[in-house]
Amino acid sequence: TIRTSFILLAYKLSAKILVVSDYAKVEKWNLLDASAVIVVGAVDDDICIKVNESLKNSPYRAALNSKKIISVSRLSKEKNLDLLILAFGKSNFKNEGYTLELYGVGKESNRLKQIISESGLDDCVRLCGFLPEKDLYNKLCEADIFVNLQYVDYNITVFEAFACNCIVVTTSINYVPDSKLFANRCVKVASYAL
Repeated sequence: TIRTSFILLAYKLSAKILVVSDYAKVEKWNLLDASAVIVVGAVDDDICIKVNESLKNSPYRAALNSKKIISVSRLSKEKNLDLLILAFGKSNFKNEGYTLELYGVGKESNRLKQIISESGLDDCVRLCGFLPEKDLYNKLCEADIFVNLQYVDYNITVFEAFACNCIVVTTSINYVPDSKLFANRCVKVASYAL
């Protein structure tokens, strides 16, 4: 596609390619024949602190305990949304009145609908479809918990969820800083446990 062509051109013309892990560095070399520089600690705690301060007066921030759990991703097998649905069904969240909202589109949509129906979760798990980028902030502000069960090198949405004061459940265990800002707000799940 033309978008992919522009992305490849941007990499080729870049003076430096910055990545957040060894994995990404090797990937850039293997795919693009381009060297990259690893940047550690790319997220500054002050950024999230400033956003959290601005949320106090935001009309979009729902009251705490909105009882919403959300996930935003493409609906594909590697995103492990089937496991999320099944885990939600076995958890106490369902009995405590929580809802699970899955935003995205993809090949797994029909299979996920079937899992929801067969698990008797039609009343509390919803496939909400595509979420435009402009609406992401509002949805994160409405949620208590954001879930990301995919192995990715770096997922900016995890940090956006932190900034919106969500508790985060993620498999991106190597990319969440061990700082006091994120303490008690992140559950790190090892990807091999999935």
